[in-house]
Amino acid sequence: MERKITPSKITVLDAIYTLNKEGYQATLEGLACLLLGNKEGEALSSSALFGYLPSLSSKKIKNRVHYLLQKGYIVLIYDSQKDVHYLSLSSKGKEGRKLLVRKSPSTKKEKVLFAPIK
Repeated sequence: MERKITPSKITVLDAIYTLNKEGYQATLEGLACLLLGNKEGEALSSSALFGYLPSLSSKKIKNRVHYLLQKGYIVLIYDSQKDVHYLSLSSKGKEGRKLLVRKSPSTKKEKVLFAPIK
């Protein structure tokens, strides 16, 4: 039985999907820099993904990518001219990113911190 994919891994899948839709391919290091909001990722600072996961370390993002590679959600595309591997979604990855259905925010009761004296 395969484990359920976690929301943070689905976020990584969404990031790769969004980059592909914007016309970019990312390496493992490039994806980590972009999601963390590092200076190396500033070339895409206008992207909605820039600094999207600042709470995770680069190592944790890379571990999530390696997990997704092992399970077949991501494939590596090799560019022989630049000698670089780019990340791309497999058909399983395209389905996997749809697993997490984000709930619409519920109406919350307004939190009152201060009120005028009557």
